[in-house]
Parts: sequence; C-alpha cells; structure tokens
Amino acid sequence: MSQDPINDGIEISARRKRSLAKKRLADTGISSQQEYPPGTPVVIYKRVSSEEQVDGFSLSAQEHACREFAGSEKRQWQVTEVFEDPGHSGKNDKRPGFQSMMQAARNGRYKVILIHKLDRFSRNIDNTLKNFRELNELDVTIVSVTEDFDYSTTQGRMFFRMMAVFAQWYIENLSAESIKGK
Repeated sequence: MSQDPINDGIEISARRKRSLAKKRLADTGISSQQEYPPGTPVVIYKRVSSEEQVDGFSLSAQEHACREFAGSEKRQWQVTEVFEDPGHSGKNDKRPGFQSMMQAARNGRYKVILIHKLDRFSRNIDNTLKNFRELNELDVTIVSVTEDFDYSTTQGRMFFRMMAVFAQWYIENLSAESIKGK
C-alpha cells in the first residue's frame, strides 16, 4: 500500500487504485448538461417510427429542439451533421442513420450526440447500454434535450438506465396491446 497525498495520507491498496482508475459505463465525471466550450462539434440524431409520424412527433420538431439547445447563447455548440432514421423502429440498432452516426463517432468527428429523448436513440436496453459503452470509450457524450442525465453521480446513471428500461417497456407493451386488440 502507498500513501495518497490527495487523500490526506490515507493509504490506498494497489487494487483500489486500479478500481478507481477503471473506466465505467457513463462514468465520465460530467453531467450531460455540462457546458462544453463554444464550438464543440455535435451531431443531432433523430428518429420516428411510422406511428409516431402520424401522431405529429416529427423529425423536424426534434431537429428544431436540438438546434435551439445547441445554438443557445449559453452553449454555442457547432452542429456538424444530422443523422436520421425516418420510419425505423428503435427496437434494434440496425438503422442506417444510426450506424452512420456510430461510424462518425469512431472516426472522431464529434464529441456530443444531441437527441430529443433517450427513446429516440434506442428502445432496447441491451443496445442502449452496448452503444453507450462504446461511445463512452470514444469520449462521446449523449445529451438529451428533455432529460438531464448526470453521469457523474450514481443517481444520474441510475436515471439513465431507468429511462432506457422504460423505453423498451413502452415498445413491448405497445406490441402486446396491439396483438390483444387484433
């Protein structure tokens, strides 16, 4: 064990040091609403399924809300690209716009994905967490315009996961109710 000058001489084991250094899911130490500097490259991801388009939750409304959020006087982030999947379910991540967005992240083209709500990103908990882990490793943050995920706290990470579970529950429940209705 060695002494840690930051923690007032408290001894920390090598195992604990490795644990503290380990990168964890969504453990970026920041809030999704933390202010990145002006000019930060961000992308917008928007998606609607056919049913939602009929109900008026349009792609343009999502983009408008994201652009307002990014371009506010407080943020002044630079929207570099917009990815969209019109008429695609969020049940899986095999959507063309989503795949292009993930590839752009791998290529280091942006630091933030702006979404209107987490259920636009995915309605599958496994895919949400898998893609979020990858984005976390790439130092890319997901920012929801309507939901504040504070990844620096255990409560914030729990809220993020709960919203992902609710997004999946919604689509599963809708499917069950549709079958029952037929």
